[in-house]
Amino acid sequence: MSLKSSVLDFGMLVGVRELAVDDPEKKIKQKEKTVKIQNNSGNRMSKNSVVDFIQNNQGLTSKEIFNFLKNKVSKRTFQRYLAELKKSKIITTKLKEGLPTYYVNLTTP
Repeated sequence: MSLKSSVLDFGMLVGVRELAVDDPEKKIKQKEKTVKIQNNSGNRMSKNSVVDFIQNNQGLTSKEIFNFLKNKVSKRTFQRYLAELKKSKIITTKLKEGLPTYYVNLTTP
């Protein structure tokens, strides 16, 4: 197995790390650490909350939307959410004064 495939398969990598620990106290700490890594969502927003915000505020640019949501989601995550929502055609964009504005697509299946 190559290093790349073992890193990509995080569950298997965690399992290998747990088997390497023999001390019971260290094993418990290791399991707690892996749970924290796997549940690293914290207070992040979901895509649904971004869609709800866009639906309530139709026609805003991405910069305007991000200014309202920046305390709840990072800029890169917000960009990723917008790209995924556009790709799945949940939201649509229209140009307004040369800037894309976002609207919720009401004809989604």
